[in-house]
Amino acid sequence: MLCIFKTPLVPHPDMPGKLQAKAAAGACQEACHTQVAMCEHDPTVLHQKEGRYLLALETKRYFRGRPLSQEQETALAANPDLLLFSEIEEREEVAGQALDITPREVMISAACLKSNGKKMTIKDFPAGWNFGNGVTVGVTVPIKNSEPCVLSWVVFPDSNIPAVQASYDALRAIMED
Repeated sequence: MLCIFKTPLVPHPDMPGKLQAKAAAGACQEACHTQVAMCEHDPTVLHQKEGRYLLALETKRYFRGRPLSQEQETALAANPDLLLFSEIEEREEVAGQALDITPREVMISAACLKSNGKKMTIKDFPAGWNFGNGVTVGVTVPIKNSEPCVLSWVVFPDSNIPAVQASYDALRAIMED
């Protein structure tokens, strides 16, 4: 489930003339968890404009920012205690993805209006727009046939849809007040 909101902005304390999101993503996420429901945190789930994608992840190893060669992987497998590779970094990377064909619920706040005053829809987002998962706050989004809008969103697992629907007013207050 994807819930999209208009981001309230306040003057930036250190940069006169600049605006920033009123609340930080961490504070919004904590409030969502305590007042609404747990957000989506599964690293194998990614929400984009076109739908929910299921990701296949694989662990890749890097040494000084570069992927290990096949020879280095073989040497490390033969002797995992090699001091030469004491700075190995492991990263989870996407090996493949598939669009989940099950329907996805999208709720867009009534405060999300295009510059012509019409309500924003998911179709107004750019192709391939990535919502990720969890809570995202204060992103300037180029909206089709409109001025860019500063938006925030929360992604919830489908199992939490009833809780989100039941407490949508609290969620809206967390994200927009």
